[in-house]
Amino acid sequence: MGAAAVARALAGAGRGRQAEALLRSAAARHPWAAAEGLAALARHHAAADPERAANAPEHTPDGPEHATDAPEHTADGPEHAAHLMREAESVARRSSREAGDPDQDIQFAVLATALADLGHSDDAERLADAVGTPSVRAWALAGLAMACAEAEDPDALRLACAAAEIIENLTDTPFLDDARVAVAQALGCVGAAERAMRLAHTRDHPWSRAGQAHDEALMAAAMGLWAYEPAAATAIVDTVEGRFVRGDAGLEGPVVGYAGLMVAVGHLYPERGRRLAQYAHRAAWRKRALGTGAPDSRYHQGGRPQDALVMSVLTAAADPGGAEEWLAQAETLLEAGSSTRWGVACLAFVHAALGDRQTALNTMSQGGVDGWTRAEVFTELAAYVTDVRSTPVFGGTVGASAELSLLRRLASLLIPADNRPVDIAGEGRTHDPAARREFALYLLMDALTHHSWHLTAPVFADLAPEVVLSMRDVVFEHLGLDD
Repeated sequence: MGAAAVARALAGAGRGRQAEALLRSAAARHPWAAAEGLAALARHHAAADPERAANAPEHTPDGPEHATDAPEHTADGPEHAAHLMREAESVARRSSREAGDPDQDIQFAVLATALADLGHSDDAERLADAVGTPSVRAWALAGLAMACAEAEDPDALRLACAAAEIIENLTDTPFLDDARVAVAQALGCVGAAERAMRLAHTRDHPWSRAGQAHDEALMAAAMGLWAYEPAAATAIVDTVEGRFVRGDAGLEGPVVGYAGLMVAVGHLYPERGRRLAQYAHRAAWRKRALGTGAPDSRYHQGGRPQDALVMSVLTAAADPGGAEEWLAQAETLLEAGSSTRWGVACLAFVHAALGDRQTALNTMSQGGVDGWTRAEVFTELAAYVTDVRSTPVFGGTVGASAELSLLRRLASLLIPADNRPVDIAGEGRTHDPAARREFALYLLMDALTHHSWHLTAPVFADLAPEVVLSMRDVVFEHLGLDD
């Protein structure tokens, strides 16, 4: 028995409201079935009005392109039937978009968060509502909630809760880890500590990167909670740090784990940040000393690329020579064929962050890097040289390299601004903000030439807001939202 038949049977038995609740709860996981069920309920209620019944479609329509959800009605009948049909159309459109172009959903979500950062919250929410992939829509709403919380906008709580409602009903879907980290942070930002912690501790789905996503969600929740409940935030960080010290740090290992904690709280607790750096040093040297005799293949040739890349950034300010040694080890490990997400893009960024821009460009060229990866590196480098935070989400931009984002945030935390590069081929350093901005805009304009244009939006929001507004105008015209 399909959703439509079940909905009609429940409505015929006087349990229409129960049918609606069931269909809405199923919309995130089974949107098309939910749309069919809602449309069947609409026709059931419209049957009391012969004229409306005659005009009710036999199948769930694609619906008018700009239909909006009406407020909930309390009485059955024609008005409630019209509301249900509009809701069915909305769910069906989202289902079609999810099946058609999830990459486009990511573009819309990232642009929506950039608009929210600029204070265009209404436009941002309209765009977030056009996102069909549920996990990506939750990520977008979480970003909007964080922007509203920072602006002390009361809509922050509503948006964070809406994101949580989506994510709490999802399993087995791409981008779920990205969304869970973002929503946990957003809930923390609005002071919903208990719900943030409950969500952060959820890790029973197959898409999770073992304990890594769990730790990231906990750290994100701590970041959000800091302004509301510093004691609770401190307790979270203590728990995660203790687990790393005991050797339970997920697939990426303690070196990367300590780096993540430094990014999350190092600017708030300098003393803790220094302690975490010491822990990372000890863990990295311990792995390096294991050498090729280690039974765990992840320690091939005395370490893993991610450990060496993190250590290169960690030591750059105090020991430039040591940083170069770590970077050389990362390159050797990658050339030896280490299988890792910490690949050529991360290697190129660290070369650039340490001032060797030409090697960074050569690295991307020799590695056969595509336009997307080049855009990711250039966007993170633009944020780095101008000290722009880019997205406020701890885990970085949905669908993009979380590893690259972590390295950029770590470099921004540890390497003084006057040691950062300001051109591609030269050796210049400058304190002049105008020169840094010019270099960053050069990088961003290169990134704009690829289909990953949306990655630049959060950085443009700080450096050239008019570019983000132009992006909005083009996208709104494409979606028919410009009326």
